[in-house]
Amino acid sequence: MKYQPSIAYTTFSHITKGNRYRLLYIFNTPLNQNQYQILYDNIITNIELDNHNRAIYQFYLGSYANCKLINNLIIYSYDDISISNSIREKPTPYNIQLQMEKRDKVVVEIKDYEYITNFWNLSHKDLIEKYREKYPFFENNLEEANEDIPYITIPENYCCIKRYWFKEKTKLNNGNCVYSNRVCKIKDGNGRRKKLFLNALVRKYMYPQIEFEHLLHCLTNELYYYINNSKDSISKQELYDIAENAYNENIDKYSTMIKQQQTEKRKWIINPQYCIKYNLSAKTVRNMVKKKINDELIGLYYDCSKSLKENLSTFKELNLKVGKSKLYEWCKESGIPTNIKNNKSTKNTVGLCLYSPISAIAG
Repeated sequence: MKYQPSIAYTTFSHITKGNRYRLLYIFNTPLNQNQYQILYDNIITNIELDNHNRAIYQFYLGSYANCKLINNLIIYSYDDISISNSIREKPTPYNIQLQMEKRDKVVVEIKDYEYITNFWNLSHKDLIEKYREKYPFFENNLEEANEDIPYITIPENYCCIKRYWFKEKTKLNNGNCVYSNRVCKIKDGNGRRKKLFLNALVRKYMYPQIEFEHLLHCLTNELYYYINNSKDSISKQELYDIAENAYNENIDKYSTMIKQQQTEKRKWIINPQYCIKYNLSAKTVRNMVKKKINDELIGLYYDCSKSLKENLSTFKELNLKVGKSKLYEWCKESGIPTNIKNNKSTKNTVGLCLYSPISAIAG
């Protein structure tokens, strides 16, 4: 081995045959993140071992009490394993290019070291529960609405993670059958790792300022709830690397893929929190909102100086679906006379009222 480790010790995955060690290289001066990544890549290139400890904090996980310890009493300086030494000793064009690409790689900024430590130590389930509120799992970029607002307006840049569901049939003891919706988990062979990477890019598009820890936590949720990880399991190291690569990636290169997630044609959706607070079904609230929005449009374009028939023609030109009976009903509810011949005071009055469905329902 060209670069002997300062310390080596057996890990939790240590086995009798094919022993597994964690190698530590100690330096005489503190290293910043970029220096660390440069040295790490050079060591891995020269000793040709696995790449499972690229994250600095993994070294602090330790091992079991009676682990096997090897102490070589070596302390390195930065120049001992610098990029220049690596290039000088291996001057092939491929290695130089590879090293320079690695040197220029942007390293993610870690702000929450406690979370990262827990990421490596806790199970996916326990990690998700512990950070459910701090790093909430999201699947779209809708703004969180107040529970007193019945509907949420969908923005033009709306994006949503696509899911596929199936109905599962369950037979009860009494012989009756019930059906429940179950998510179709992505199985091995269907590009699970690639889908996780693209999934992370979509989330970066939704919230460009998302912190790395939050993105990593969303992918942890994604892996736990929506991916079948029973075969050829995706390790924590792989998941971390996927999050890191996506975090550093330029999402502009994936604009076509992101547009495929923007297929929503609705202008608004029901706010589920409003339904819960007022104990109303989604169907009831939807009908309320439709009526109020329709009333708002009528109030916006209704011309009191024109007859009912003339207003109906105007609505038709504007492609607004308003029938005669509906218009009569609206005028009656709003106290607007429909016989303009007997209502000279309303002549030349346009757009008497502008309705707000939100304030009308919430109030």
